[in-house]
Amino acid sequence: MFSACASTVRKLVRVAWKQRSLLVTSTVGSAALVTYAFYTNEPVRAQKLITRPAPHPAGNQPPKASQSAAKPQHELPYAERLQKAVARIREAQPQLDISLDSSHLESHARDVSFHEPHLPDVVIYPRSAEEVAAVLRSATEFRIPVVPYAGATSLEGHIVPRFGGITVDCSQMNRILAVRPTDMDCDVEPGVPWEALNEHLRPYGLFFAPDPGPGACIGGMIGTSCSGTNAARYGTMRENVLSLEVVLPTGEIVQQTRSRARKSSAGYDLTRLFVGSEGTLGIATKATLRLRPLPAYRGVAKCTFERLEDAAATVQDVLGPPLAVSIGRCELMDRLAVQAVNLSTNQELELDESRHLLLFELVGESMQVIREQAHRVKMCAERHHVHEWRMAAAPHCLESLSRPAEADKPQTTHVDALHTNAALRANLDGAGDARVETHPGSAEHPEVPPPATANHVAADAFATASVQMPEQRGRVADAVPRNRSTSEVGGQTQAPTWLVPESPDDRQEIAASRAASVEDIATFDPAPGAWPAQQPGKQLTADDMDAAERRLLEERERLWRSRKVAYWSAYELRPGAEIWTTDVAVPLSKLADVLRETQQDIEQTNRAYTERHGSLVPLVAPLVAHAADGNFHLLMLVDPKDPVELERAQQVNDRLVQRAIAAGGTCTGEHGIGEGKRQYLVPELGLEAVDLMRRIKATIDPAGIMNPGKVLPPEVGDTGELLLHRSYEA
Repeated sequence: MFSACASTVRKLVRVAWKQRSLLVTSTVGSAALVTYAFYTNEPVRAQKLITRPAPHPAGNQPPKASQSAAKPQHELPYAERLQKAVARIREAQPQLDISLDSSHLESHARDVSFHEPHLPDVVIYPRSAEEVAAVLRSATEFRIPVVPYAGATSLEGHIVPRFGGITVDCSQMNRILAVRPTDMDCDVEPGVPWEALNEHLRPYGLFFAPDPGPGACIGGMIGTSCSGTNAARYGTMRENVLSLEVVLPTGEIVQQTRSRARKSSAGYDLTRLFVGSEGTLGIATKATLRLRPLPAYRGVAKCTFERLEDAAATVQDVLGPPLAVSIGRCELMDRLAVQAVNLSTNQELELDESRHLLLFELVGESMQVIREQAHRVKMCAERHHVHEWRMAAAPHCLESLSRPAEADKPQTTHVDALHTNAALRANLDGAGDARVETHPGSAEHPEVPPPATANHVAADAFATASVQMPEQRGRVADAVPRNRSTSEVGGQTQAPTWLVPESPDDRQEIAASRAASVEDIATFDPAPGAWPAQQPGKQLTADDMDAAERRLLEERERLWRSRKVAYWSAYELRPGAEIWTTDVAVPLSKLADVLRETQQDIEQTNRAYTERHGSLVPLVAPLVAHAADGNFHLLMLVDPKDPVELERAQQVNDRLVQRAIAAGGTCTGEHGIGEGKRQYLVPELGLEAVDLMRRIKATIDPAGIMNPGKVLPPEVGDTGELLLHRSYEA
C-alpha cells in the first residue's frame, strides 16, 4: 500500500512539473505525502523568552501528522509527545545532561545571523555516540524535531530551531582522540574548536587546514563544508575529512563512512554526502581528519591597486598558466575594508585607504622557493598596474612552538567550547592541563604517539618541531629545518625534523643556513641597506641575524594581520550597526566583472534609496574576498530595527546571488544554505538535482526530524507557482 501510494505521488509530481502546474495534495493520505508527524502550535517552555511566531505561510509551517500514522502516539498533542520522548531518553541514558533551563534555551535560540531566533523546547548535551543515538531514536519515534549544535558561529540560521524541539549540543563531545603523525591524520569529536586542534597539533609539525571564523567547531564545520583562507591550497572540509562516524535519525550508528587510506574507490562516497548536509541527514559524532605539514618558510606579498578589476586580473594571472604559482593564501580587501582596519588599529598597520589591498601568502621549503614565487607574483602585479609592492618572509622555526611537558602524558585531550556565539575556551596549555580518559597504547586508541621531549628532536615517525623562545633557551632561531620532506629510513617513515644545535658541526650548518636565508630575505626588504647582509664589508653576527629574522617575522605578521581583523573592523565604519554577511563564489575568469558590477549596484542602490527616502543612511558594505577561490563577502552594515534598511540589504543580496549564478557561480561559497538561501537552490542546480536531494533526505530521514526547514527549499517548481515540498503541507 505504502509503496503504491508513494509511486503514484511521484508520478503526479512529475506530471505537474512537466505541465508547469501546481499540484494540490490532500491532507489525508499516505506517509509518502507527509513525512513529518503532527507538530502542533503548543510550545512547551520553562520560560517564554522569545515569542513563537504566528503560523508559518504555506511551505514554511510545521508539517501536520499523517492520519495513517503507524503508532498512536504520533497523534498525541505535541506537548505530550515531547514529554514522552524526553522520558524515553532519560530511561535509555540516565546520565545524559538534559536541560529545560530558560537561560540554556535562550542561548540556543540563534546563531550570528539576522534570522529570527526561536527557542528549542529542550537542550541535550551528549558525550557519546550512544547517547546521541538514544536521542535520535526517541525523536524519530515521537516525531520531535532535532537540531544539531556545535560552535554557534553559522551565518545562515543553521542552528535556529524554527520548529522548537530538541537541540543536541555537542560541546561536551570535545576530545581529540588520536593523532597519527606518520599518516598525517587524527580522530576528533564534533565539539573540538579548530583553533584548539591546531594548537594541539603544532608540536607534531602538523596542522588542520580549514580555518573559518573564530569559535567554529569541527561538527559545524562538517555540517556546512566550510573552508576559509587556506582553501586555495588545501581545499574545503570535503577535501580534509577522510571518514565520519554518523548517527542516523533512526538511531543507527554508522561506524565509518570510508577507510583512512589516502585513496579509495570502495562504494559511494558517504563522507562527502554527510559533509555539507547541514545536520539534515544525521549527526557526526567522530571525524577522521586529514592533516598537513607546517611549511618550512612562509612569506606575505602585499599589493595595492587603484581598481578592483586589476587586483582580480592579477590573481587570475598568478594562478593560471603559464606561471601557475602554488600559493598558500590569497586575500583581497577593498578600500572600505582597508579604511575600517585603519580605524580599528589606530593606523598601526599604515594601510593606504585610497587603494584596494591584495595579499598573497607564499609557502615553500626554502627561501629560494619563496623568492622565485615572489618574483612571479610581482611580475603579474606590475602587468596590471600595481601601485605598491611589499614582501616579508621568515622561516617557520621563528614562530612560537609549544610542546607537552612529559612524554608519558595521556593523549586524549578534552577541549571545552563555550555555548555563546563566536566564543572559545580552550584548555590546551600543554597536555598536563587537559582532562583525560584514554592513555597512549590503550586498547581503544593504541595509535596515539607520545610527543618528543628531547632538545634534539629525534628523526623518528613522531618527531616534533619544538623550538623554545630566546628567554628559555638562548636564541629563537637556533634551530633550522633539516630534511623537511618525509622520507623512508630503514623501512620506517621519517617525519619532518628540526636541527637543534648539539655540536660544533650542527652550529656551523645552522650559521650557514641562517646567513643564506637572511641574504635571500634581504632581496625583498623595502628599505635598501637596512639589512646587515647588504652592508659591504660587515660580517654577520648572531645578533644581526636575530634582529633581521625577527623583523621579517614581525613584518610578515603585521601584513597578514590586516586581513585577520577585517571582519570585526567593519563595525568601526558604522558604530551601532550589525553586519549582514553575503557569500558567493564565481569562476576566476568572471571575478573581475562580478566585483565591478557589484560595486556599481551598491552605488546605484544608494542613489535610488536616497531619492526615495531622503535621509536614509547610505549602505556601507566593505568587501573581503578569498580571491584565489573566486569567493567574496559583502559586510553590509545595517540597522536591524529599520525595515527599509533590511529591505535594501535583502535586495542587494538577491541581485548579488543572481549575478553570481548567471556567471556560473554559486549562492554560497562556504557559509552554506541553511534557512536563508533555500530559494536559490533550484535556480543554481536545477529542479532535477534538488529533487534528488529531496529523495535522499526522505530515504535517510523518513520522519523528517533532522533540522527541518533547512537546505531544501519549500518549493520545487520553477515557473513562479510553488509546488509544496513533500515534507510540508499548506
